[in-house]
Amino acid sequence: AHYALPKTERGIADSFFLFENQGPDQLRRLATNDLSRGRVSYRLKWLEANGYAPVAKHLEAGIEKYIPKTATVQPTGTAYTLLSTIGRLIIDLGRSFGLACLLITLILIIQLKSLKMGLIAMVPNLVPIIFVMGPLQKQRD
Repeated sequence: AHYALPKTERGIADSFFLFENQGPDQLRRLATNDLSRGRVSYRLKWLEANGYAPVAKHLEAGIEKYIPKTATVQPTGTAYTLLSTIGRLIIDLGRSFGLACLLITLILIIQLKSLKMGLIAMVPNLVPIIFVMGPLQKQRD
């Protein structure tokens, strides 16, 4: 109860005033002098890049619930960078594998002059991909 945010704007202003009088340097780390911009930081233990997704969803739900629509919130930091980068890489990887599989299949069909033999010849090409990607699917689920 002692660490809860005040419910009114006046209560928040009073809290900032008390905080600023206690240590102006501390307030400057969290907000600009005119209090038009603020910053909230949090530390997390190091996880795999996709391990931050539940944390990001939790923060976004909290922002949606507690921050008024008039405020602009811009999440930044390593966790968000990793999430967006890894997400984009997975999409690009899927497209690359799909295109490569299609092109190799077409080349094998043309070279072997048979649809059936071309598809059968794709099995040894797909086995390493299945072995590598299979454990990744289990980890994400």
